[in-house]
Amino acid sequence: MCKGCGECCSNLLPISVREYATIKAYIEKHDIKEQKNVVAVEDINCPFMDLSKKKDRCLIYEVRPLICKDYTCEAYYNHEPPKADFSQEARYPVNMRGLFYGG
Repeated sequence: MCKGCGECCSNLLPISVREYATIKAYIEKHDIKEQKNVVAVEDINCPFMDLSKKKDRCLIYEVRPLICKDYTCEAYYNHEPPKADFSQEARYPVNMRGLFYGG
């Protein structure tokens, strides 16, 4: 269960080629702009986390990567193993800010 705090959000995520294409199309279709949140090290902050909102902070929640969907927040941790099967597709570390500048 997501509590919307952003503790799990990161700029560098392991995602599949399919997830990359899906997110890229989604941000273009919905004209989503890169979020530049002020933190000590900005490059670790997710560019899709809108801290100006109290709820629904993830701007790509509908198409978020599997790693985000399967993350178990410590506030709700119940010692269960991951639900997702990460072996279905190859995943590569991706700088999520690159979705705004790369192909």
